[in-house]
Amino acid sequence: MENETKNVPLSPPRLVDAFITGFNTVANNIYLIIFPVIFDIFLWFGPHIKIKSLLQPITEEFFKGFSTSATPDMLQVVQVSQEMWMSILDRLNLMTLLHSYPVGIFSLMSAISPLENPFGKPQSFEVSSALQFFAIWLAFALTGLLLGSLYFNQVARCCRQENFSTSLRALGRQTLQVILLTFILILFLVLLSLPSSIILSIMALINLLLAQAVLILVFLVYIWLLFPLVFSPHGIFYYHQKAFSAILASARVVRFSLPTTTLFILLIVLLAQGMNLIWTIPPTTSWMMLIGIIGHAFTSTGLLASSFIYFRNNYQWLQENLRRLPTQRLNV
Repeated sequence: MENETKNVPLSPPRLVDAFITGFNTVANNIYLIIFPVIFDIFLWFGPHIKIKSLLQPITEEFFKGFSTSATPDMLQVVQVSQEMWMSILDRLNLMTLLHSYPVGIFSLMSAISPLENPFGKPQSFEVSSALQFFAIWLAFALTGLLLGSLYFNQVARCCRQENFSTSLRALGRQTLQVILLTFILILFLVLLSLPSSIILSIMALINLLLAQAVLILVFLVYIWLLFPLVFSPHGIFYYHQKAFSAILASARVVRFSLPTTTLFILLIVLLAQGMNLIWTIPPTTSWMMLIGIIGHAFTSTGLLASSFIYFRNNYQWLQENLRRLPTQRLNV
C-alpha cells in the first residue's frame, strides 16, 4: 500500500488511463477471459433446467382472470402479454442463475437464453416443485458467487501485478464477504421496497398515470441510493477489505469524484451494451457465435479490470490528499 501511494498526483486520475491500463492488463493476462468463455459455452451447449411446467398454469390462470373482465380493446393487449410471458418461460433457464450479482462471471448467453445450438436443441429438465426450485436457486446462487469471487480475485490480482497464486483461505474469506455484501444489498432493497410499494399502491388507486410517474421517480431514487455502493466488491478483492469497510470506501470514492465516476460508469454501460450488439449478430445455431463469446469475454473482462484500476487510482488519490490536508492547513 505504501509503494502504491508513492508519487500520487494532486490532480484527479484520468478516465482514459484507467481504460488503457485495464485493457492492457487483460491483454497481458489473456487467460482471464477463460472464465466467461467457458461459462458461456456451458450455457450454450449445456443442459437447460426449466420451470415452465411449474409456472405455466399460474400464468394461464392469471391472464384468464384478466381476459374475463377485460374490454374488447384491452383483450388484444392481454393476449399479446400472455404470448410474451409464454415466450419468456420457453427461454427461461435456471442455469443462468450461475451468473450472480453483485459479483459474478460475465455472460453473453445468460442474456440471450438460446433455445438451440449448432448441434440442435440441448437436453432440458423440468422443475417439479417449488421446494426443488428453491433448492436449485440457492445452490446455483452460492456457486455463482464462489465462481464470481474467483474471477474477480484473479482480475484484481493481475491489476495489482501480483505473481503469487490464489490462496484458498483468502478466496474463501473474500467469498464470505461477498455473501455478506449480497445480504446487505438485499436487506437494503427490501427496506426500500416496503415504503415505495405502499406509495405506489396508493398512487395506483388515485391515478394509473400518476402511479407510472411515481414508479419512474422511485427507480431514480433507487439508483441514487445504490450508486455509492458500485465499487464495494472492488474494495473486497483489491484491498481485501471487509464488506462494511468496502461499502464505506466505495461511498467515499463516489462522493469525492461523483461527476467523473458517473461518466465512467456511463461509459462502461454504453461500451458494454454497444459491443454486445456486435457480439450477438451471429445466430446461436452458428459456430460464428464463438467469435462473439470470445469478443464479449475480452470486452467485459477489460471493462472490469478498468473499473479496478479506476477505483484504485481514485482511492489512492483520495487517501493521499486527505493525508496531505492537515499539512496544508498548518502551512496556511
